Amino acid sequence: TAGIGFMYVRGGGEPGLQPSVTGWFAQENIGLMDIYHHRPSPTARRFESGTPNVCGLYAVAAGLRYLLDVGLEAADARIRMLTAEIARRTVERGWMLASPPDPERHGATMAIRSTDAAAMVRRLDGDGIILSHRDGNLRVSSHFYNDTTDLDRLFEVLDRNAELIAREPAQLST
Repeated sequence: TAGIGFMYVRGGGEPGLQPSVTGWFAQENIGLMDIYHHRPSPTARRFESGTPNVCGLYAVAAGLRYLLDVGLEAADARIRMLTAEIARRTVERGWMLASPPDPERHGATMAIRSTDAAAMVRRLDGDGIILSHRDGNLRVSSHFYNDTTDLDRLFEVLDRNAELIAREPAQLST
């Protein structure tokens, strides 16, 4: 299915980049419809694909308007607060955090180590909480529209299923 993506390239880096997948919008002359010769646009348009996902464009436009109304700084502050709270609650329970706790070293997704991530994701799903997992970690993705009541609900279900969360090794006293 067609999707919509955004790409940012720091000034001056774009001219040397060539896409690995392309479409007719990426061609130098999109009206030529030449399927036998690839002549990419000299502009950033060479990263476009084929026919745009028109329905998706409406959703993206609405989402961007909403995000701009909220404010990028406010959205960023909310996500940073939520990820810090996820880290705090995880560590205070003695569970293993796979993400670096330093906010300068992680994004909006926090990873908590699990002893059986697939089973935990199924249990969370049964309680109406949608997470994914990778490499034995539960991936908790906060968004600016989430709040701490969402985290309360998440940790309530995690607490009930704590046997599926990896614990920090006990510290040996010397």
